[in-house]
Amino acid sequence: MEIEQIDMREALEREFRDDPIYKMCLINKLDDEELFPESILSMHHETSYGTVEAGKILNRPDSTIRNHFRTDLIDYIAPERFGKYYRMDFKSVFRLHLVFLLIEKRGKSTVDLLVELGYEPAVVVGKGRKGVINKSTDLEAGYQQEQEQSEAQELRRKVEQLTEFVEGIMYTGLFQVIDVDGKGTKQIALKDEFAQKLLESSDRAADIEKILEENEKLKKQMEALEESNHDIAIKIRKDRLEKKVKEQLEIDALNKWTETSKATILARIFQSEKIELEKIKFVNEYVEKHINERLNNEIKEKILFDD
Repeated sequence: MEIEQIDMREALEREFRDDPIYKMCLINKLDDEELFPESILSMHHETSYGTVEAGKILNRPDSTIRNHFRTDLIDYIAPERFGKYYRMDFKSVFRLHLVFLLIEKRGKSTVDLLVELGYEPAVVVGKGRKGVINKSTDLEAGYQQEQEQSEAQELRRKVEQLTEFVEGIMYTGLFQVIDVDGKGTKQIALKDEFAQKLLESSDRAADIEKILEENEKLKKQMEALEESNHDIAIKIRKDRLEKKVKEQLEIDALNKWTETSKATILARIFQSEKIELEKIKFVNEYVEKHINERLNNEIKEKILFDD
């Protein structure tokens, strides 16, 4: 390790010794390689970084970084703003790095981080229901949009691969598309004349078996491809709804934890591993107790009624 990298690590450990988010990383057992990767240690004390430069260090698009600046976490990250642009010193970039680690490596939500920093989640009333919401809706929307785009790209990639495979099979002239049940159910099958010739040629038995295997494999792939877009959409919506319900229950649990005085002001300032484990246990038990009922209600309201 170069001298400059050693100096940077010492500077970060000294600066963040009493930082609540850094302590949270240590309690959650993030190791040195995760906390101090080479890109972080390669930063310079006197350099100011824009969102694009910081994105290269953190391996994130600058739009993701800007999403954090639209939430209450901006007070913790502490970038400098110049009109429409932001600049960050090495400490601000490292704070962003810690935030990403806790969210992506340990499954923490932005609410968890805000509570750790002493912020209270906002309480609002809407459509006759009172509840606690995450102020960081722009950030969550950004993550959801990235997830949707990734899922759509993966689905398109699989469809393109299967389409190319089918086109290659049909190009040989050996196969035909037949209507199996008269209701539009399609299946690719070997043309009768070729099947007969193959059956009559005993020395091509191995080829017959191979082609039949390919035909069966292709049939299964076609069946998978013909799964309705509606069913795919329902599954994706259910998965996202479950994630949303779990996050809402975690928020409820954190607020109940605060209301029962188990998380005092001094406890938030001087976090101990025992208190953190008690909080995690309380949240997990609360989520496990309520998630089935809440999820069923949300599915009926958001999915079944919509369809």
